[in-house]
Amino acid sequence: MGWGVCKHVEAVLLLLETRHKRLFRAAQAGGSAGPEVIVDHAADALRVLHGQGERPRAGRAQSKNGAGAGQHRLAEEARAALLETMLELGQALAVERRLPEPPKLEDALQPPVSHGWGEALPMLRGFLKESAARWKPVAEWLAVLAAAM
Repeated sequence: MGWGVCKHVEAVLLLLETRHKRLFRAAQAGGSAGPEVIVDHAADALRVLHGQGERPRAGRAQSKNGAGAGQHRLAEEARAALLETMLELGQALAVERRLPEPPKLEDALQPPVSHGWGEALPMLRGFLKESAARWKPVAEWLAVLAAAM
């Protein structure tokens, strides 16, 4: 892998490369087709990138309350990306602890994998249960966890 990639990321990459060879090679060559949550250090914020796929982007929505529909669509996209990221990080936590990978996010938030989430576990469980839960604190915490792995 080289410098700058921790052993946890290497383990996840190796797992993806062995289980999903064709998709992994395609992603290496052309980039990801799905959304990616990244840290934008210049803006001191998180951003959602939409990759190379045919995923629709949130546009300007017209509604009675102005930008309300556009904000709602952004929140839905952020929630979907964060739920996917939570599952992937839960699987990485399991691999790190030599546990079976949880197939579903609900499983990643239960013992023994749940111990890896630390103090954020109640917030993550609440985010999974409540579709209207605030997504920004979850995104910030996941970025911190991902950086520490």
